Amino acid sequence: MLGYRFKCSKCGTEYEAFWGDDPMNTGFGEEYRKAIREGKYGPARQKLLLENPDILMNTTERLYVCGHCGSWKVECDMGLYAPRVNHLGEVWWARNLKDEYRIVFKSFHKCDRCGGRMHIEKDGSQLKCPNCGTMNTGEFEYEQYVY
Repeated sequence: MLGYRFKCSKCGTEYEAFWGDDPMNTGFGEEYRKAIREGKYGPARQKLLLENPDILMNTTERLYVCGHCGSWKVECDMGLYAPRVNHLGEVWWARNLKDEYRIVFKSFHKCDRCGGRMHIEKDGSQLKCPNCGTMNTGEFEYEQYVY
């Protein structure tokens, strides 16, 4: 996990953004599995899960920034991955997610403010104030990797 703390230079609002890009956080929480089965995340994900119960969801928290208005939010990645299978039909296990699984559903994130498409922001040291929209530079605050 890493993040930044901010204090807006214009209105004084204090805000923070923390996200994790740690491959050890990749998993499939039971709450997501249930929500997908119930159709909360749409029929495409629901169908994939019903057809392949071994699917994993990437639950890594990521920082997303809108390419249109600059709004930002931290959300779960939510990409879906299916196990790779060898020619004998047995699951082929490797050392990391990219080798063990193949992506079968890439999740796109929509801006709550303007509806624009959001992209993953890896830096995050400059984010708009959620109150007044002023761009501010944050102070690096936290980094922890738990294995």
